[in-house]
Amino acid sequence: MSIFRDVYGLLSQDKTLALVTVVATWGSTPQVAGAMMVVNSDGSTAGTVGGGNAERLITQDAILTLRENRPMLKDYLLTEGGNTEMVCGGKMRVFIEPVGEEKDFFEDLDNEAGSGRTSALAIIISGKEILSSFIGKKMLITSDGTAMGSLGMEKIEKLVVPESSKAIKEGSPRLRTYILEETKKQEVIIFINVIPGEANLIIAGGGHIAKPLSEMAKVLGFNVTIVDDRKEYANKFRFPLADEIICGDFKEVFSNLTLNENSNVVVVTYGHRYDEQVLEEVLKSKAGYVGCIGSKRKAKQTLQYLKGAGYSEENVKRVHIPVGLDIGAKTPAEISLSILGEIVKERRK
Repeated sequence: MSIFRDVYGLLSQDKTLALVTVVATWGSTPQVAGAMMVVNSDGSTAGTVGGGNAERLITQDAILTLRENRPMLKDYLLTEGGNTEMVCGGKMRVFIEPVGEEKDFFEDLDNEAGSGRTSALAIIISGKEILSSFIGKKMLITSDGTAMGSLGMEKIEKLVVPESSKAIKEGSPRLRTYILEETKKQEVIIFINVIPGEANLIIAGGGHIAKPLSEMAKVLGFNVTIVDDRKEYANKFRFPLADEIICGDFKEVFSNLTLNENSNVVVVTYGHRYDEQVLEEVLKSKAGYVGCIGSKRKAKQTLQYLKGAGYSEENVKRVHIPVGLDIGAKTPAEISLSILGEIVKERRK
């Protein structure tokens, strides 16, 4: 679940909260630029910017920004004698801003992240000889270059959109300084954060592995979908934590699913032919990870079948079979752990 769902939910309840973003780091730090956290007026938080004493101090400063209703750009020193009493050896620059009247904007952010698509969030964090009211203005740039929201400066926005698209493509946030041509004296500093689409785990088959797999995946923050053609397996009683449960023909269901780079498909059906049906449909998509359970003998047969069905060598190599890291797993829970370990490993590449 994206942090923006928390923001949207709190704003919908008329809560006052602060959004915290790490905009730059130097040396060794517990988090990197782009890390975000939400701080409620009562001090409760969602997300993290590193934990420890630094996060405690940042939380205190976030509550202060809420009281004073003004944003803050501050450095936190994680060195001996620094202001955090931590000795990681680095420095974090953090932008803290109160948010209250941007419910619709954060709903758009949440929807975009929930779709699995990567987007960019551009925020004015500082400036020179500009009105203070510009600090904190935001714009969401989607993967297709569509812009939502406004920075209040049309010429700057025209520069930020292509830069944001570049950030999305490269997967790296960035700080940029823009000079206003009219005066040459005014400048705007903008942090462009890359917002990865939420990771989705689609499990084909609701058997004994699917249950611990779905539960562990929720702990890791995946949106979980269960697909099975048997009602006694595809139901909320069996999978209370699943975000979506689909009961239907495997081939038909997967032929209608929209899968992207943030879609992870694990095939654990109760029949070899159903595994093949699912794999045939999934390999037509852009799914970021495809795994299928099976022995080495089954793996050889399945890969040969897919090649015989017309799939290229490169496409067939996308299938992780036998699925999971080799950790000597035996039980359903251990097998689930090995599968999720492999998915995380592939995502972090």
